[in-house]
Amino acid sequence: MLADIVAAMKVLIVDDNAPTRTLAKEILTAAWAQVDVRECGDGRAALMELAWRPDLVLVDYEMRPMDGAAFTRQLRAGGTGADPRTPVIMMTGHADREHVIKARQAGVDGIVAKPLTIKSLLERVQAVLTRPRDVVILGDRAAG
Repeated sequence: MLADIVAAMKVLIVDDNAPTRTLAKEILTAAWAQVDVRECGDGRAALMELAWRPDLVLVDYEMRPMDGAAFTRQLRAGGTGADPRTPVIMMTGHADREHVIKARQAGVDGIVAKPLTIKSLLERVQAVLTRPRDVVILGDRAAG
């Protein structure tokens, strides 16, 4: 049951847009009050938060200095302090085929298009947590 999965779940939200981080956090905490959320403004800062061992990562596609695909590849490569199989949902305003393929090749488990809606984010979180995607760790890159 999803309620059991999200009990005391730790979520890392990575986006260079503060209002998007706030919206994602509000959606998650409204749905599941017990969710513990941390926020970062880019992939490099998020790498430092991985020692916290989040249960789920929501990451933006386009950020500087490190984008969401590069962050995900780094996570999947291991050695970050987090489980390399940690579920990752890519949040993007670029949901075209090319960006989706690149995100999947980086190792993301799911994609949600921006602007975020309550329904789209919660459905994607539920799908990723209840039907995990197999992730193959390939040294410095991931495939799935």
